[in-house]
Amino acid sequence: MKFDEIAVIGMSCCFPKADTIDSFRTMLCEGKDAVRRISQNKKSRYGYTDRIDEKEYAFLETEDHFDPEFFGISETEALELTAVGRNLLKLCVQAVEQAGYSLDELKEHRTGLIVSLSEEELTDQTDLLSGKGGMVLGKIAHYLGGIHKAYLVDTTCTSALTAIHQACTELRADECDMVIAASFHLTQFRNTPQGYRCVEELTKIASPDFRSYPFQERANGTGIGEGGGAVLLKRISDAIRDRDSVDAVICGSSMAYTGSEKTDLSIPEERTLLRNVTEAMKYADVKVSQIGSIEAHGTGTKIGDAIELQAYAKALTGSERKCRITAVKSNIGHLEHAAGMASFIKMVLQVSEGKHYPICGFHDKTTAVAWENSTLLPCDTLLDWDEEERFGIVGSYAMNGSCVHMVMRNAKKQQVDEVVQRPCVLRLSAQAHDLLEKLIDSCCTALGSLPQQDLADFAFTMNTGRPKCKYTAAVTGSTCEEMIQALHSCQTEKITERLKATTVVLLCSGSGETKAQTPEEYVKEKFRQISYLRDLGIPVHSVLGCGLGNVVVRHWQNNSISDEELQSDIERWKDQNGCNEEKFLQYIHKQTSGGAVIYLTAEEGLLGSLLEHDGTAELVRLEKIAGAEKLLQILCSKGADIDWHMYYRTTGQHLRRIAVPASPLKDKIIWRNMQ
Repeated sequence: MKFDEIAVIGMSCCFPKADTIDSFRTMLCEGKDAVRRISQNKKSRYGYTDRIDEKEYAFLETEDHFDPEFFGISETEALELTAVGRNLLKLCVQAVEQAGYSLDELKEHRTGLIVSLSEEELTDQTDLLSGKGGMVLGKIAHYLGGIHKAYLVDTTCTSALTAIHQACTELRADECDMVIAASFHLTQFRNTPQGYRCVEELTKIASPDFRSYPFQERANGTGIGEGGGAVLLKRISDAIRDRDSVDAVICGSSMAYTGSEKTDLSIPEERTLLRNVTEAMKYADVKVSQIGSIEAHGTGTKIGDAIELQAYAKALTGSERKCRITAVKSNIGHLEHAAGMASFIKMVLQVSEGKHYPICGFHDKTTAVAWENSTLLPCDTLLDWDEEERFGIVGSYAMNGSCVHMVMRNAKKQQVDEVVQRPCVLRLSAQAHDLLEKLIDSCCTALGSLPQQDLADFAFTMNTGRPKCKYTAAVTGSTCEEMIQALHSCQTEKITERLKATTVVLLCSGSGETKAQTPEEYVKEKFRQISYLRDLGIPVHSVLGCGLGNVVVRHWQNNSISDEELQSDIERWKDQNGCNEEKFLQYIHKQTSGGAVIYLTAEEGLLGSLLEHDGTAELVRLEKIAGAEKLLQILCSKGADIDWHMYYRTTGQHLRRIAVPASPLKDKIIWRNMQ
């Protein structure tokens, strides 16, 4: 039985010395690790001061950074979410954005959320309820918005890969349209008579130097690490239909438990591992000869590694090729329940990039395996993986007897429509002036290496997949170079003046002075203008008029007005061209004092002239703007909310979501002592 394939369309990570997917990729390519002596800043944050020894491990430095304003919550609410919850929320948003979606778009899909976390790590809770994993999950789902279903998984060290396996199950059962799977781990220390000791050290599974040496003769225990990640998954058929960018494909997955077969909880059971990985390959409908890489659990324990290697070698019996085997714990240590997330993201990068990433510091193969007779080969250097179809296996097992395996492949190249060069409008938005400038810099860098044919996709993803915040910049351009030049010019202007505007008002003076028109033609032209603006995604919230403009005011939201009714109103208003100018301006001043308003006019009429002379309101003269994109750029820069999906539907542009810069966040310190 072949399973429906699942697309990986978004990823995020926060690993030691690698808090982005790009930096994680660089670490893997360079074969470096993140193990170093604990910093004084980290000690102070946790209250350890000098009572912790000087052992090294792979630790995070920015787990205390969070931007409450971006999520619309207070600092008190952020503290109640706990450190683990805050980092999980941030990772979920980053994964959604990396897929090219906004949080608002989650509401348009049945989006699931599956999280793995350990309640033991919620030691900074503000009350009994906030220390419950289910409550943390509920708050994350609430702040994300639009979550269709959500639940926790806890299978100890296999939790993250179990969450991804369950996400696939939800999608195959058509219970969800998209699913976010996320996991995050913070290393816990306990106060002992010998000083502070990490939990892993107390359970005696840790390496004496807190480093993992998987599949090596010097292996003597697992490394210690912390961090996590999130992925956004979708059925492959839906991802292709929606023109999503697919990072990799999950072909099949399987979960198993050793049950009574396991005689020692501290070591894996070979028969269960073999059965589980074989089942995953069966569900994926792949042959053993197609498997080119295995990202193993690879804790760095002599017995565990040997059993894992024997199981994989037997699973690939009959293969005429050598399969490369690697383990990310050599780079960032064991992330406990989040370990499988690091392994999964690494395999996504391997199959998508066409690379075999090396085991960090590998130089002495374990003698527990007869390598010359094995189908496996440890990867000790960065290698190209240049097959057209690349299949890999990622595995995870736990001391409780659970194990999970997945078969993955690279995504097939999607056919790209021939691009007709046309002006594009690009809107950038952030919560603060400096963050907007940072986003402009990021976009300029990205555009500098972007293929010209991807410019419209880039603009589409930024416009639809990023939230509108307090500070906004908008530019137009037909080429990447034009966009970069326009963005550089944007930075020299007063970005702080582009504050949020929520109301767009059309002015209809009713004079018809711009060209010879009958009253009926004037009114119908205004209706066409309103329809045109709506088709471009420009919301017309209200209409102000005088003279014949009053006919438009009365009927602008009514698409089924009869000719008789229209003619009756025209007769009533056609000779009344003036207005009470003082009252009109008083109304305008009151309206603008209650919030930002943009006034549009397409005629040289009385109302526009009054506003222009008064100078207190934002006035945009449509007749002086050439092209829809220029109009959108002007309105965006003044803070108007544009329905981008409407604009792209109207203009017939069928665009793809591609990788674009993430929303910049403030590095605000939100922390409660975890002791």
